[in-house]
Amino acid sequence: MRNVTVRREKSFAGCLTKVRVCVEDHEAGRVGRLVINSTPCRKLGTLKNGEEKTFSVGERAARLFVIADSLSKGFCSEFYELPEGAEDVRLSGRCRFNPADGNAFRFDGEVSRAAQENRKNSVRRGVAVLVAACVIGAATGVVGMSRLIRSVAQTVQAVRNVRPAIVMSETDGPKTQADGEAPAKAAESPAAVPGPAAAAAAGETAAPAPEAAEPDTQASRADREGMQTFRTDGMRLTLSDDFSEAPIKGYTAAYGTEDTAVFVLKEPFSLLEGAEEYTIGQYRDILIESNGLTGADRIDQEGLTGFSYPFSDPETGEALCFFDYMYKSDDAFWLLQFVVPGAEADGRADEIAGWARTVSFDG
Repeated sequence: MRNVTVRREKSFAGCLTKVRVCVEDHEAGRVGRLVINSTPCRKLGTLKNGEEKTFSVGERAARLFVIADSLSKGFCSEFYELPEGAEDVRLSGRCRFNPADGNAFRFDGEVSRAAQENRKNSVRRGVAVLVAACVIGAATGVVGMSRLIRSVAQTVQAVRNVRPAIVMSETDGPKTQADGEAPAKAAESPAAVPGPAAAAAAGETAAPAPEAAEPDTQASRADREGMQTFRTDGMRLTLSDDFSEAPIKGYTAAYGTEDTAVFVLKEPFSLLEGAEEYTIGQYRDILIESNGLTGADRIDQEGLTGFSYPFSDPETGEALCFFDYMYKSDDAFWLLQFVVPGAEADGRADEIAGWARTVSFDG
């Protein structure tokens, strides 16, 4: 036997989930073994962000795989070809930001030609994540970016069928009210500020919030102008009133309409030592470099920092466009991705920038 030590370097991408380390299994007929890209494997263990572990493996030549989970192993996998021999091996790598392959783990240094081809195939199979870091875990089970967008749209429709009325609470964030459910009484929820939909459900006309209670900002005017404000983990985002929350595993939050998706990812500073010292511009550079998006159009205008880039779903051929914006709060970096059909990108850039400018944080 020999030892293989794998160090997972800290990174923003994929930061909230463990990756699984597996090795090619040469024993035929082993019950319950995992098959990754037609290769029978056995699990060695898991690695958290910034963790290092040593595993015992045989001396035969074998492929050492790193995957996010069993659901995404077909499009989010990496392997290193261990040579035959008894000498110990030490490897390192990290999850790299790439919405086309689920922010997969990538070994540092040179890899074999077969491993390079596997990376290309993973991108062609494509799936978008958070996230950063996490398409964190890439466990949505949705193959292809356009399918992920359709998944958001379908979730939105389901949400609307169950909970069409939205009520904002200063303490608890967005609250929902299902069809037929009696609206909360003011005495029972003194902090709630009902929007037009909630007022309509109660058979009343929505009144503007008193000026003394809240400054007349874009967010505070939302309900009066066909807009609504969503809140998650201390962040506020104002979108048009046709958006609904569409929970997608692996993201801090997600919102959508029938043709637009917004993905929110929070990456706490605690995940990477010294992260709080990075600027928003440096955070953007990390994302661009890690993703190989050297051709992305950088956005630096009126307080916004971000970049945009086209994406063609290799499975369906559907053209999409990402508008990614970066933010920094007291305890984290935030990535917001606005995804629209490629044909609509130019005409909607200003609208999306307007939504991006509404982002604010508690404290």
